Amino acid sequence: MPARKNVMKQAMLDGKLAVSLTANRWRSAEIATIAELTGYEWLFIDLEHGVMTEDQASQIAIAAIHANVTPIARVGIGEFSKASRLLDAGMQGITFPHIETREDAVQTVEATKYGPAGARGGYHPLVQAYHVNRCAGELLEQLNDETLNIVMIESPLGVENVDDIASTPGLDAIQVGTNDLSISMGFAGNVDHPDVVEACAKVADATRRHNKFFGMGGVYTAEGMEKYLKLGMNFMHGGADVGFLIDGARARRTLIEKLASSATK
Repeated sequence: MPARKNVMKQAMLDGKLAVSLTANRWRSAEIATIAELTGYEWLFIDLEHGVMTEDQASQIAIAAIHANVTPIARVGIGEFSKASRLLDAGMQGITFPHIETREDAVQTVEATKYGPAGARGGYHPLVQAYHVNRCAGELLEQLNDETLNIVMIESPLGVENVDDIASTPGLDAIQVGTNDLSISMGFAGNVDHPDVVEACAKVADATRRHNKFFGMGGVYTAEGMEKYLKLGMNFMHGGADVGFLIDGARARRTLIEKLASSATK
């Protein structure tokens, strides 16, 4: 039986923009079906800044796969060994933050791809392979193909080295972390600063030249998203659980106040 398809990757190959719902504080599997019901292609499970355990992340990943939503986990800085553990637990991709050199990028490939492309250790059964008792040969190649390896550029050094990073064999995608990039460049939170925009454009150009998928995170205003979409994004973050809850709760409270005011007139 073949490996399960990566919905996010297929959407990008089809020329569609793959958008995530971020699981940052929400720690139960229902968020997978919420992502499915609201039309998101992938679930960004944040283990760098989030508060969930690996066990909770695994339960969400398994639910996401069955909901036809691609689970992608972000690990902490330098947590290459955790990547393979999370993949064994059900993830269909890993995002590595603060990648600055080709050597960093090579380590991400080694952690996420089976040999000879990488050095990921063999393990079975995997939910991504329909729990077959042995993963070998063609199935391992399929799992490599359906597993996304995403690196984040979040510093001037990463931008400077982006061409070398993008040329790394086995690397699938590059994402700009615009918020941290703006901080490291001295323009904290100003993702629209001309220097930040220029840096993002340089990353986008190198990514395209090396035939990798290009994505961004940290931009959520309509004006900002419209500007950066013109760089040719293949994937992006749509927003996080807490932010959506705050926006929805605020909108409902405002509506009730308006209706209550009208009712007393």
